Amino acid sequence: MSRPLSEAELGNLTDTTLVELLAVKANLIEALKALEKLKKDSDDQAGAAEIKQIKENLKKISGSEEKIRTAVYQFNEMATRLKKQYISALSTFESGWNARYYDILARVSREDAKALRRIIEMFDEHTLPF
Repeated sequence: MSRPLSEAELGNLTDTTLVELLAVKANLIEALKALEKLKKDSDDQAGAAEIKQIKENLKKISGSEEKIRTAVYQFNEMATRLKKQYISALSTFESGWNARYYDILARVSREDAKALRRIIEMFDEHTLPF
């Protein structure tokens, strides 16, 4: 399993994606302007129909770009919430993991508790919270 993106990485990914979408939008606007100029310069009826169709297609693409941009914002927000939930869940798990020592020790006699501590320390001295 790969690690979750840091807030900075998520922000960079979002920013890069939005910059690319703005470039798409700028290109669409330029294409629409060029089509308008071509339409004004052309008296050909057959060409006018094709220009109209191209213009409609470009407007559809523009609408799609706006939907994608909105989705990027929503995914960023969702990823931020998921990251917070991940951190919260990890913290909760670690608290429970450490609390299990106290639960086990509360159930055994003092002598058994000392023996248990020695056994646990043999495996991993850094896991003991007590």
